[in-house]
Amino acid sequence: MHNMRLLVITQFSALGGSSRIQVIQFFPFLKKAGIEYRHGTVYSDRFYRMQNGIVRVSRGRKTANFLAGMLAGFIKKAYWVCAVARYDAVLIQREVFPPSWYWIMRHLNPRIIYEIEDTIFEINPFWHRGSIHNMALRYQARGCRTMMRHAAHVIAENEYLAREARKHNRNVSLLTAPIDTDRFTPGDKNRARDPSVIIGWIGSPGTSYLLKNLEPMFVALGGRYPQMTVKAVGTAPDFTMAGFHFTSKNWTQEEELADLQSFDIGIMPLDDMPFNRGRLGYKMIQYMAVGLPVVAADVGLNRTVIRDGGNGFLAATDEDWIQKLGLLIGDASLRTKMGEAGRRMARDQFSLLKQAQHLVGVIRLCIPNL
Repeated sequence: MHNMRLLVITQFSALGGSSRIQVIQFFPFLKKAGIEYRHGTVYSDRFYRMQNGIVRVSRGRKTANFLAGMLAGFIKKAYWVCAVARYDAVLIQREVFPPSWYWIMRHLNPRIIYEIEDTIFEINPFWHRGSIHNMALRYQARGCRTMMRHAAHVIAENEYLAREARKHNRNVSLLTAPIDTDRFTPGDKNRARDPSVIIGWIGSPGTSYLLKNLEPMFVALGGRYPQMTVKAVGTAPDFTMAGFHFTSKNWTQEEELADLQSFDIGIMPLDDMPFNRGRLGYKMIQYMAVGLPVVAADVGLNRTVIRDGGNGFLAATDEDWIQKLGLLIGDASLRTKMGEAGRRMARDQFSLLKQAQHLVGVIRLCIPNL
């Protein structure tokens, strides 16, 4: 008998939030459970930075980078098709393989676990940039269903995704927004001499338009509450908003916790469209883990996390955003009360340890003889 050998294929390195949160942060737990793993990423960090606007380049260079990245990804996939027989199981995060290649993979190694954490069977609006991207998105949407249909097991990040997965596969498990609540803890803030209130947002350049949509509401709030500052982490370098106190900075893994702890209120704007209805915004879980009240758009799965009036507020209209953010800006005790409720939920429902045990169980289920 030997240790389990697992091939793990993620879209990105730890720079990509979905890969880092749903797969990579589990690696120490896999090792502890006696599961040997080899990790490969489909796309490079350079590809991620250019395509997400972290590095600003011309449209021509961005298109060239996209095509080169896709080609490099196909070459890597071809290698993995040939390599899967050397492993006891394969975990594929989000990425799709050409149907003929996937057929070969399944015959060389039928123990394929497919993991999705976004509604990639719908067209992703954040990557909707032109004809080439549209072709890739349609290919991904079709391929996702094929990957689910023929996997030995599907891991879905939330119940919305699981319902879709069950249309194609009987073996579906949930692995919901895991967070290390021993690491992500409330900061030690000294506000005795600092009356400022920081409304915080953490995300990526591709989703920062959602924050931009709140600009008129922030202008209105800024006129009433001069102590208010909006802080954005992870926007594009040239992202700006005007008419109130605003600051922005790049996201880094090293500074992520400190940035979250610097907030007083966390916000989760979201558009109501098919792709977003299956997205469980991880930023809400992060906000709650560090003891922040959350104001979130009254859309989709936000309603399953935010208890309106309990650990935060849901906002359905512009007036809701202004009113509910105003309540929190003006009442420190309310912020503390809701933040404590959110912290309890993060610890009780989204524990990394609990989800890690579940993932190890799924892997072992797919390799019953080891």
